Amino acid sequence: MKKGTIVAMATWATLLGAALADSAAARSVTAATGRARRSEDATCFDFSFQTGAVTGTCALGDFIVPLFTDNSGMKSFRFTSRATTEGAECRAVANDRFGTSLSASPFRSIPVSSTYVSKTTADVAVPSRGVFFADCITNVGARLQEFDHSP
Repeated sequence: MKKGTIVAMATWATLLGAALADSAAARSVTAATGRARRSEDATCFDFSFQTGAVTGTCALGDFIVPLFTDNSGMKSFRFTSRATTEGAECRAVANDRFGTSLSASPFRSIPVSSTYVSKTTADVAVPSRGVFFADCITNVGARLQEFDHSP
C-alpha cells in the first residue's frame, strides 16, 4: 500500500471512531418534537418552536415524545418542566416492535414552580428494535421543555 492510502485510511478510522463515540453520548430533544397521544387531545397543547416548549391548555392532556435509542437495555430520561398547579406528571415507556412487551416507570410529578426544574424517571427495559418514549399527563399551565436520555 502507498503511504498516502495508509494515511487516508487512518484518518478515516479516526473520524469514524469519533462519530461513533458521539452517537453514544446523551441526546436531548425538545418537547416540540412530541404530539398528543390521543387525537381528542390534539388541541390541548400550545407549541413554541422558538423555545421548544409545549404548554398544556386543557384540564387533562396526554402528550408523548419519542426518544430514539441505539441499543436495547435499561433506560431512563431526565425531563425539564414546570407547572402552575399540581397533577401533571411524566413517565418513561418502552415496548417491543410488536406492542406485546410494555414496560413503564412510575409517574414523576411535574413540579409547581415559576422556573424549569429537571427530574429523572426510573429505568424501563427497552427491547432490541423496540420503542422508547416519554409519556406526560398535563394540566392547564404545565410546560414541558426538554428530554435528555442516553441512546
